[in-house]
Amino acid sequence: PGEKGDVSSEKDSRIEKIISTITSSSEDGVIIDGYSDVMIKFGRCCSPLPGEDIVGYITRGKGITIHKRDCARLLEVDPERRIDVQWDTDYTGKRPARVIVRCTDRPGILSSISNTFTASEVNISKAEMHANDLDDAIGTFDVVVSDLAQLEDVLKSIKSLKGVTSVRRVQETEGP
Repeated sequence: PGEKGDVSSEKDSRIEKIISTITSSSEDGVIIDGYSDVMIKFGRCCSPLPGEDIVGYITRGKGITIHKRDCARLLEVDPERRIDVQWDTDYTGKRPARVIVRCTDRPGILSSISNTFTASEVNISKAEMHANDLDDAIGTFDVVVSDLAQLEDVLKSIKSLKGVTSVRRVQETEGP
């Protein structure tokens, strides 16, 4: 009798694994044809965020690279190797983004910018601020956000700070 139970249990376990593979939420936040157990990496060229339209590119031996649908790098690749993907709506992880802030060089400006990120619950993983001879400053901030909406909200808040002349998201391959 014990063996029969073991066979049934083994069968149930295999069925549960198949169902889990099809329905579970993705570790990286991206679902590919309903499966989440696929090796995924994100294109550094465009650093897609949840909320942006994305597409996958099947690489040779490196899984699938996720790009923003309007990424210029996609124009260089074989269209036959593109695959439809979508963000997992249950994903609660964070994704990196880079922000460039141009502002007047005044006491407290870095603190004001930093406090705005903090108030928006956006973590700064790296910050660099450089002033030039014209009383202007440029700040580069690598931040971690939950999605595009959170990034857009914090950019709007930073833009409203006294002395900030521009703020924008940049891709890794872009400069200030």
